[in-house]
Amino acid sequence: VSFGANWKITQQGSLDFGYAHIFVKSASVNLSTADAENQSRGNLKGSYDKPSVNILSIQYNHHF
Repeated sequence: VSFGANWKITQQGSLDFGYAHIFVKSASVNLSTADAENQSRGNLKGSYDKPSVNILSIQYNHHF
């Protein structure tokens, strides 16, 4: 879900605003690492329950 808007503040300048919300499915992680000799370096195990991302942006535009 996202939306944006533009606001003209002067004859040469304007501001852009944007917002996005990204929905992500639940996920799990099960990762093992090894070095060049195949010796174990560690394990990473975990899960994400309904993760999401919020993005907010503001931009100033100036026309010459």
